[in-house]
Amino acid sequence: MPQMILKVKLQKPSLPVNLIVKDEATARFKDSKIIIISAGAGTGKSTLVSSWLETQILPFIWFSIDEWDNALPQFLMYIATALADIENTVSIQMLQLIESRQNIDDDSLIRAFISILQTITSPLILVLDDYHYIYEQKIHVFMRALIEHLPHSMKLCILSREDPPLPLSRLRLQRNMTELRMVDLRFTQGDAEKLLTAYLTKPLTQNQIDHIYSRTEGWVSGLLFTAFALQDIDDVDAFVQSFSKSQQYIMDYLLEEVLERQSDEMKDFLLATSIFEYFTAQMCEEILALKLREAARMIDLLVKSNSFMIVLEGDEFAYRYHHLFKALLLKRFEARPSVYQKDLYKRAGDWYQTNSRYKEAIEKYLAGGIFHEAAALIEQLWSEMDLSLQSSSWFEMAKKLPETLLSKSPVLSMGCGWALLNTGDVMGCLPWFETAKALYERWSVDALNEEILVYDQDELIQMPATLMSAEAYIAALNGEYGDLIVKTNALQQLADKYSYKRQWQVNTFLTSAYWGNGDVSSALEMMIQVSNETRGLLNPLFHNSFKLVMSDLLIQMGQLTKAGMVIEEAIDEMHREGIVPLMLANFYLYLALIAAYRGKLDMAFEHLEASKSFSHQFEFMDWRHKYNALLSRLYITEGLWRSAELCVEEGKLHVFNDPIPESFIVDDMALWLSLAQEKDNHALRVRIEVFLEANNAYATDEASSVSGMNDKKSNRRIKLPVYSDEMKWKIMMRYAPVEVYSEKFGVLCGKLIARATVQKRWIAVIEFTLLKMRFESGKAEREALMASALRLSEKEGLKLPFMEFGEWPNDVQRSTIRRKSALANQSISEPLTARELEILELIAKGLSNQEIADTLFIALSTVKSYNNNLFGKLEVSRRTEAVAKAKALGIV
Repeated sequence: MPQMILKVKLQKPSLPVNLIVKDEATARFKDSKIIIISAGAGTGKSTLVSSWLETQILPFIWFSIDEWDNALPQFLMYIATALADIENTVSIQMLQLIESRQNIDDDSLIRAFISILQTITSPLILVLDDYHYIYEQKIHVFMRALIEHLPHSMKLCILSREDPPLPLSRLRLQRNMTELRMVDLRFTQGDAEKLLTAYLTKPLTQNQIDHIYSRTEGWVSGLLFTAFALQDIDDVDAFVQSFSKSQQYIMDYLLEEVLERQSDEMKDFLLATSIFEYFTAQMCEEILALKLREAARMIDLLVKSNSFMIVLEGDEFAYRYHHLFKALLLKRFEARPSVYQKDLYKRAGDWYQTNSRYKEAIEKYLAGGIFHEAAALIEQLWSEMDLSLQSSSWFEMAKKLPETLLSKSPVLSMGCGWALLNTGDVMGCLPWFETAKALYERWSVDALNEEILVYDQDELIQMPATLMSAEAYIAALNGEYGDLIVKTNALQQLADKYSYKRQWQVNTFLTSAYWGNGDVSSALEMMIQVSNETRGLLNPLFHNSFKLVMSDLLIQMGQLTKAGMVIEEAIDEMHREGIVPLMLANFYLYLALIAAYRGKLDMAFEHLEASKSFSHQFEFMDWRHKYNALLSRLYITEGLWRSAELCVEEGKLHVFNDPIPESFIVDDMALWLSLAQEKDNHALRVRIEVFLEANNAYATDEASSVSGMNDKKSNRRIKLPVYSDEMKWKIMMRYAPVEVYSEKFGVLCGKLIARATVQKRWIAVIEFTLLKMRFESGKAEREALMASALRLSEKEGLKLPFMEFGEWPNDVQRSTIRRKSALANQSISEPLTARELEILELIAKGLSNQEIADTLFIALSTVKSYNNNLFGKLEVSRRTEAVAKAKALGIV
């Protein structure tokens, strides 16, 4: 992974030599979980907290924020990196989670990150300095969630020049927060006298001290810079009398006084180094071309004589300027000739790039308007950042380039397209890919065309393969598996021609293509190959997802035992290797599916409960849709229509565009519910005809036409459905009137059995065999089909196909308790939602509202809102009454 973290931002500022300790302020931190210090620049916020940390035995994280941190993954990456020295396993899991950013949405990322934070055993203090730079709402959402679920072992300290947009009012009511403002940081007159005396060689009169204090009003920076300015002043009275009552005027005046007293050599050094956020002596010597030890000498002078130079603690001495002084220096620097500015920014950017500090290099190039160098570096970083799942962070950098430059670079345009495609924005990525393709074609004709910008020749050469890879991915997302085969074959040819660096990606597309056409055994072989080829090269979470795919394919092949072993092995590896359990909810979802296929519905429901429990902390993007699809399927099997409908409604809110084929989805369950509850036989026939027409299911039978049959409809035969639509057809044939469709659907089932047999999809073979029984009139034929289905189901104990599409074997038992509970819920005028039922169960277990909020990972106010809703539906006014009535009705 390219290093995009500035370690120096995680270093605490050292304390000034002449420190004035404000014990009365820090004493208020003792019993507080959250500390908010909100005051203007130069009020001593950082110094106060830094001095307090010196008295603590707890480890701490100090994160100095700047405006480049306004991206949620970047913000979280700093916290995760800093944790490495405190709890390395937790840090690794967090980084794995962030690297998988494009596979989970922001809410899930936040929830999972905080869940990992909850596992920290070491007490620590998290300090976020300069939080006022944050304007990204997703980061504010994270901070609100962190405050809501702050780990018991953590203290949180936020330093800002303005009140952060966080729930301060609620925190004040809870009385677990300390707030400090300007009035709390202001020096007393006694403090001011100590500070002035410490920095001045000549004593001041009490009248002069009083005058300075009244003008600065105890403002720390005002007092400090007054002390520096007074060091070479003979007429102190005249100097003090020149102060205005405006603090801004005082600061501007004092800073100018301090700067003007420097030598020309020192002024040049100060102005040149003002463009750095942080610097070291060696760095200054190399960028500014100073003599050996010259930068160290000047830095030493500044540290000894001025406290506008802040030393940062760490393995290597690093420095930064006081914010107010830096602003003045930059203002002066910008007044210098633009040629000088650009040259310095260029040298700084080059130095950072040479030292692999790419983020800082890009910052300096952009600040100096050196866009081609910035574009070149951003372009060269694309492949590595994309492979390490940092395409969103890469896109944030690329967007800072001028649009005119982006539109001339084929590789940058392609990278922007891929960054959007990785988030699932299929429409948004297309214009970028079209631009990239057009530019590449122009370059192919005229490689010397100056209007086309090329910085990474190797990536440009591979562009036909990279663009075809995008086309293949879009085809997979759209479920166009025939087109995917064509594009994947074309991609393989291009990969061979251009020595494409991502052969594993080609094989992943082949997996989807095989699977999408029902060839699950070939898909499984290819997935195993991909997993073996990429071990150690990709994020461990990828390999977890590969095992999820393998288990799904094994289930389709009816190999439930082997699928369960793959899942158990993945879960074991997750715990053994400390891999973040992002896939855990999905793994239990598949265990539920395995149990369901074996007819063990109680166990399936238990696994689903476990899956839901894990999802409160770690939720993969497709979990909610898959969860509701399976739960509604089980409810349908139990005949609990209303419960199934609620799941379908919820699942439709969370449709996920997955490049991997699904064997059943929420829309399939909606069709099942609709047909299962249709009582009118004629209406059912009409609906099935509408389904067949909508799915273009009819094909003209040429042989019948030639034979002279007049009825056009009787000349039509049923086409074989594509694999991805098979569940819809199973459901439709499950309810199709036998007297109308026996011949056509009987033939169709035979063809589907033959296809599934060739593809080794034994569950489908059993299901279509049972469906074929519906359309057979002969007893012997029906018995033979049943015997075949039972024989195929015997090894793995497959029972769900019989429950859904055929006759009930004697040993299949229904879950009566769950059924009664669901039926009882449907008996009330307005049934409780799935979430309300969940909260009611927890209330019945005796959990408080706060404990329920912690368990379900939701806000306390949300729990109270759900309480009010379920109280209203049960027509009660308090918790005990709700539990009593629910038990009486049989809901819990």
